[in-house]
Amino acid sequence: MRATILARTLVFSLAGAASLASAQAPARMPRVRAGRLIGVYDAQSGVPLDDVTVTNAANGLSARTTSTGTLSLFFVDTTGGLLRLTRIGYQPLTLLVANSDADTALGHRASPTAPRRSSGPNRG
Repeated sequence: MRATILARTLVFSLAGAASLASAQAPARMPRVRAGRLIGVYDAQSGVPLDDVTVTNAANGLSARTTSTGTLSLFFVDTTGGLLRLTRIGYQPLTLLVANSDADTALGHRASPTAPRRSSGPNRG
């Protein structure tokens, strides 16, 4: 009798462990692409620009470039997108880009905005 109870307990324990393991097993995750890389640099000096906000017009998602001036376009669909690059002191730039596995890295030079002229009287 004791062997029967032990055997039933063991069977129930194994069955419970199997159902728990199958409940915790993650579903097959879709492949996540890191995305195409973009590099943004100053048009005059060639220095990498950090904190350039890159916004995907299709879904409104955005991210900022790192200190190396680069950013992964992980938030852009593989069909591509319309990107808006903005940073204080530089002219905004809008780009239509592809983002498939076959595409290589992008590099763009940002032009500083023109200095503002004084609105005071013109002396000359």
